[in-house]
Amino acid sequence: MWTRTYSRHVPLSKDDVAVVVGGARGLGIEMVKQLTNKYKVKKVIIIDMNKPEVRHQDITFIPCNVGDKKKYAEVLQNVIDECEASGDKIRVFVTNAGIRHSKSVLQLSMEEIDEIYDVNVFSYIQGIRALLKHHMKHPQDSLSIVTVSSVLGILAPRNLTIYSSTKAALSQIHEGLAQELVDFPSIRMLLVLPGQLSRGMFDDDIMDRVNNGQCGVLSEPIYGKLLPVVKCLPYSIIQLCRRFSQMDQKVRDNS
Repeated sequence: MWTRTYSRHVPLSKDDVAVVVGGARGLGIEMVKQLTNKYKVKKVIIIDMNKPEVRHQDITFIPCNVGDKKKYAEVLQNVIDECEASGDKIRVFVTNAGIRHSKSVLQLSMEEIDEIYDVNVFSYIQGIRALLKHHMKHPQDSLSIVTVSSVLGILAPRNLTIYSSTKAALSQIHEGLAQELVDFPSIRMLLVLPGQLSRGMFDDDIMDRVNNGQCGVLSEPIYGKLLPVVKCLPYSIIQLCRRFSQMDQKVRDNS
């Protein structure tokens, strides 16, 4: 974990709105629970294809396939317009949408590859651009952007090549964008790199850093912090690590 805290940050409050893309299940819904139950924000807006696993009076669910650029653009604009009209502040934007196909590159159709990139990468760019343009009209407000990528974006296993490449793209876009926004201290960029985790193990750490206004990278469990070093090792040692971890045997080709 490498994070930095800014002194001028205002913690989350009951007046704030959070938008969680891909917040219906898994890590997404756990972050939603943290926002509603622990930090008690005014509203959490979930944008997802699936209905949330939990119901709460402060949760608003908007069904949307974020891979549909036109539909997603409409949803984003409606959310922004409604917040503007009501005077609500979007303080947290979490991008957690993602799909995968467990197939080799040669077995995936171009339509499937397009779908994975539309949902995992292009929706991220689309959402970030929309929220940042809105935020620039209110530069005095704090905005935390949480990018949920994966350790698989560092070291790709067999049969998850395309999925892993989308996670690598997310990490690189986040990193470059964080530097483009370095002159805007009200914007906090947090990159999350989860590995294999049980539900509830990671969400508290993420929202704690959001509440404290931290930027940087958060990676769990411990091996996620070591993977960038592994990438720099000689090829033979990398292959030994892959065989030892059995990472290339754990994902079966479902084609």
